[in-house]
Amino acid sequence: MGCLDYTMTMLRNEDYLADFTPEQLDYFFSFPTWMTSAWALAVWSGLLGSFSLLFKKSFAVTAFNFSFWTMIICNGYTYVLRDDAIEMMGKGGTYFAAAIFILALYFWRISAKLKDEGVLS
Repeated sequence: MGCLDYTMTMLRNEDYLADFTPEQLDYFFSFPTWMTSAWALAVWSGLLGSFSLLFKKSFAVTAFNFSFWTMIICNGYTYVLRDDAIEMMGKGGTYFAAAIFILALYFWRISAKLKDEGVLS
């Protein structure tokens, strides 16, 4: 889902972005390059981790770890450096971001556990 969101936002797909307000779109499109890069790294390394886990490869731990820490960078920008994120995205958007954060941590930790147990090669 994160890869789709990133791709559709970066391509400025009108159908995908139709439900966002002009203020929200301005917010997304005003991200500095480093933030957009961190977002890309977070979602694509998460996808790589998912495929690695699917194929029982220990690289999943590294990919999920990287995804988690780049997500921290993204959330740091969103919720620390910007003071309008909660207002802009609403409580639902903030809860959704928290759920993604918790899932990213879970996938990192579960892949590490599976590696320790010898399930991942």
